[in-house]
Amino acid sequence: MSMMTNTLGRYFAGRFVIAAVGVFASIFVLLVLVDYIEMVRKTSGLVSVSAITVAETSLFRVPQLLEKMMPFCVLIGAMTCYLALSRRLELVVARAAGVSAWQFIAPALASAIALGTLATVAYNPMSANLRELSKRMEAELFGSAPGGGIQDASGFWLNQVNNEGQWIINAARSEQQGVRLTGLTVFRFDTTLQFKERIEAREATLEDGRWVFKSARRYSLDTPPVEQDTFYVATTLTQAQVRNSFSTPETVSFWQLPSYIRSSESSGFATAGYRLQYHKLIAQPFLLAAMVLSGVGAGFLLYVLSKVTEDLSKAELMHPIAAAWLPVCVGGLTGFLALLYQEDG
Repeated sequence: MSMMTNTLGRYFAGRFVIAAVGVFASIFVLLVLVDYIEMVRKTSGLVSVSAITVAETSLFRVPQLLEKMMPFCVLIGAMTCYLALSRRLELVVARAAGVSAWQFIAPALASAIALGTLATVAYNPMSANLRELSKRMEAELFGSAPGGGIQDASGFWLNQVNNEGQWIINAARSEQQGVRLTGLTVFRFDTTLQFKERIEAREATLEDGRWVFKSARRYSLDTPPVEQDTFYVATTLTQAQVRNSFSTPETVSFWQLPSYIRSSESSGFATAGYRLQYHKLIAQPFLLAAMVLSGVGAGFLLYVLSKVTEDLSKAELMHPIAAAWLPVCVGGLTGFLALLYQEDG
């Protein structure tokens, strides 16, 4: 019986992994196609852009989008797997042979934990790196001219004060968690807060004690526009401070999050978002296991609960550890009680 149980366990685990990976791959292809069509629409006016470059940009953007949908992929995969096993009467035969519900659900739980661990330690760093690469490619596509490209409604804003006055910097896009900015518009004021000039630049990079602007055009009230290849703006900002302002926790790799939390704490910035993301990634294997235990309705409610606790944590109304682990505990206990009732009455 032990040999049969082990064989069945490997079979059930293999069927579950195939179903979950199949759902993941299907959604991945769908997202790539949708994002590619959107990128083609945005780049339709750029005659020098090749279709391969646009496809690569979309391909690199999608992994991070899909990471948020991973619990649903596992949920749908589990439902698909066990529905197929039930239709082929394999579950009926297993139950008739004395295999309990605990035994045929355990392989899927173990597989979900393994998939979640792989997603945390390998997939998350890969998706974060690909997202940074896609940002760089977007900057090359849309930021070839000063102030050019497709910008967000607000972009990224930075207030910089030095001995020359005040510099208000707006960037359409950020790379390397804010260390490199592209699509810039700068409004400069003197020490008496009188407007001096407006500057448009292709990119700016943070170095030790200064911002380095490249391919800039400077506009003032009483002189014609001036082209300038490079100019510098003194700053007291550090890379840790800029990264905290421009980066979102989702774009930071799992392995880099502890250092980001430490640097943010030492700089006096709020760390709730980074702590929440770190504990969410640690809890991800168990969240996927909870999705396997839950049904479709319970799985959806579990996802809603995870978003609510995430928002509460970001608003500093709930501790990040509680926000990350509460959905896991609720989902796991719900599935555990359902199985207990089904198996033991």
